[in-house]
Amino acid sequence: MNRWATMLAELPPTLQRLIARHNRVSLPRRHDSAERLARLRAALCRAATVRAVYATLEPEVRDTLEFLRHARGGLRPAEAARKLGPIRPLTELVTDPRPRSIGERLLLLGWLLPRPARPRNPAHLMLPPELRRWLPQPLALPDLGLASVLPPHPPADVAAVAILVAAAAQPLPVRADGRLSRSALARLRPRLVSLTADPDSLAAFAWALLCQLGLAATHRSLAAPTIAAQVFLALPPRERIERLRAAWVALPRPDAWATALRVDGRGLDWPLLRRRLLARAAALPAGRRLAAGGLHDALTAALGPLADAQTHGFRQVSRAPWQPRRARMVWEAALRGPLTWLGVLAWVSPDTLFRPDAAPAADEAPAQGWQAVGPDLLQVPHASADADLLQLAPHLSWHSTDADGVIYRLLTAPSGQMGVGLGPGARADMLRRRVTAAPPGWPAGVPAQAPVAQIAPQMLVSSADPVALDMATRSRSVRRHISARLAPGLATVEPARAATLARALERQGLEVKLVASPPPVAPEELSAGERAALLVACAFYRRHAGPDLPLPPPPDLAERLEAGLPPELRTAVNAALAQLGLGLDLGPTATPWEPAVAEVPSTTAPAALSAPQARRIERELTQAIGRGQMVMLRYRDADGVCLERTVRPIALRQAGGRRYLDAFCLLRGAERSFRLDRILALASIRSASARRTANQIVERIAGDLTQAEHLGATHGGDVEPVDAHAVGIAVD
Repeated sequence: MNRWATMLAELPPTLQRLIARHNRVSLPRRHDSAERLARLRAALCRAATVRAVYATLEPEVRDTLEFLRHARGGLRPAEAARKLGPIRPLTELVTDPRPRSIGERLLLLGWLLPRPARPRNPAHLMLPPELRRWLPQPLALPDLGLASVLPPHPPADVAAVAILVAAAAQPLPVRADGRLSRSALARLRPRLVSLTADPDSLAAFAWALLCQLGLAATHRSLAAPTIAAQVFLALPPRERIERLRAAWVALPRPDAWATALRVDGRGLDWPLLRRRLLARAAALPAGRRLAAGGLHDALTAALGPLADAQTHGFRQVSRAPWQPRRARMVWEAALRGPLTWLGVLAWVSPDTLFRPDAAPAADEAPAQGWQAVGPDLLQVPHASADADLLQLAPHLSWHSTDADGVIYRLLTAPSGQMGVGLGPGARADMLRRRVTAAPPGWPAGVPAQAPVAQIAPQMLVSSADPVALDMATRSRSVRRHISARLAPGLATVEPARAATLARALERQGLEVKLVASPPPVAPEELSAGERAALLVACAFYRRHAGPDLPLPPPPDLAERLEAGLPPELRTAVNAALAQLGLGLDLGPTATPWEPAVAEVPSTTAPAALSAPQARRIERELTQAIGRGQMVMLRYRDADGVCLERTVRPIALRQAGGRRYLDAFCLLRGAERSFRLDRILALASIRSASARRTANQIVERIAGDLTQAEHLGATHGGDVEPVDAHAVGIAVD
């Protein structure tokens, strides 16, 4: 007879509906009392449901349940209100069903039920007998004292580092199903035999975690570390262990150690089973020695069975999936396997273990450096293995492994199939940086200084007919003098062999011209026309080139070029720059073209425009929009810096009590908005074609250059016409 269901049937219908609502039990709209009771009994009166709900309760509610478990006769209403908090009448609970006290919380869960008054038994509140029996019992374990030994470094982390280092030196062969082959396990077995009695299972376990984290990749039956492996090894050891534990919980396939037990895995939720194993280990007291023999029975009494309908939720379970003997076998295998490998538990003796305390933070852990233990031996502590070890892997050969760290032997040349590894200089710098208290002259075979690289000048060999040059290079007498062939018709030769190569090419029927590099020309040696052309190019580069482009002109180049200009040519250049909006001021001039806007220093904020000037600027902008003309603006930005912009006006608009100009900025190559009250000056570009304007300006400069005698030049008759594209002028 189910006493809990009988107590639920004796409750008022209003309280039954409140319990169903709080536990989210669906009730049909037109149901009778039998249907309501059957649904409440199916939802509440189950041992698995009691354990699941108990796991979500707060610690103070759990303490209250432990107190009520021993109160066999229940609590009187007054005593319950004093110890559990007041319980409101049902009419108020219907209006506001949110629990306000521990008593109301247990009442709405259907656990603390009111019992009516009977002869010689007043009214009281009590827990159902089945609930008292199904509630988890306090964990009772024999105390064997404190664990006086330090926990070892988790073997799973040591195995993961060993696999990554071995695969970085030489790829590991894997099977078709993705597991390590026998030869790979044979390579890893000596490195892990000191950590566990079953090194092959530990290697397979660590390899599955590395694949789950994406730290190893397989190509053509060979596995090598990925780029993410360096990021993983750069993490603190505590964080690496947490990631390995999370990867173990998320593994979709069953573990090899569990498959060997031949347990019933049909419909088993492996991630849930692993979380339950970790929860059982976390329930053990930290730092206390525990007998491994009685742990399973004590944990089952406190936390429930290891396997139930929840762990086997992918199939219908009518009875316990595992018998107690089978569940005890799985728990003991997990103790010796993943729980120990991941550092959740540590063994003191073959029959005694303990749960280590929380690991210290990375910044609190003492710094451990690599140590030199021999002429060519390097000891790396387990907690100091990081990304540098992965880069140094081709230069290392495993020597031995102990509880403190791994000892490697330094190789004079890289081994394996992963390339050349680090250079001698980079390897020496890494070892000097990481190794502490190294003896003099260590390590042997590593140069004291980095090697020197020399760069020799080369001469370029080119031909207008690439086929002819390629045919000539087929001759051995020509090919042996060429350093490298860059492209068809293009090669390089050392300067010392240039003359010999020239004679060899002449014997092949090619005409050879040795082109010497011209000496640099100082600005003082330039003619007036060359100075004018360079001034235009300098102004164009400064206006339209970004600040990050290479080879910017020197700051004093414009002043040096301007120094030797005659007055007439200086006037023409100044007018051309003003018309093009390049903004290079060469001083006051009189020009027939549109005058440039006067320069305003960026360090001084100009005065605000008057109302007539602002109206004139707006009127000219309206005219420019109607005619489709470009204008040049002198504009002050929000920082007070004066800028020059050549724009094509699009429209005038009002926003936020201010007037704005929407225009296409030629400098930025996009639409920009300008505040009208920040426009200081305006100049219209009246030419119908900007290209023709540029050509006219350049032709004027070229015409002035032909009068070399009038301008003070010495070779006026040799001046060639100037092309707009030759000086780098690009006009929209």
